[in-house]
Amino acid sequence: MADNMKEKPVDESHIGKLSCKLNCCNDCIHVLKSMVDVVAARAGLNEIRSSRMVLAVDELFANIARHGYGGKPGLVEMEAGILHDEDGRTKLCFEFRDFAPPVRNAETLQGRHMDDISPGGLGLHLIRTV
Repeated sequence: MADNMKEKPVDESHIGKLSCKLNCCNDCIHVLKSMVDVVAARAGLNEIRSSRMVLAVDELFANIARHGYGGKPGLVEMEAGILHDEDGRTKLCFEFRDFAPPVRNAETLQGRHMDDISPGGLGLHLIRTV
């Protein structure tokens, strides 16, 4: 990803990178949230932006657990990195990998329409917005 965008890690000491492997179950979300807080602080995000990142990562993890693994335990790998683009702007990137059966037509996944006020279905919108 970084090579295609001509981005480079903040430094070579890996202070700008965290990674973990988790079993996709409810009690692991606390570990993941803590890691997001750490990397967000290293990237210089304020408390509001950091909380938004935690919310988006929490939603993504919940979607993997519910829709990918159907509520059963399964492996999830997360890598967070702080990158600089060629304009010198800092970017915080998260990559997730799960081993659940693939979703058909993943590129076309859409959340529900925003005019629909029924509960649920806003996760993709939330993740994309953050």
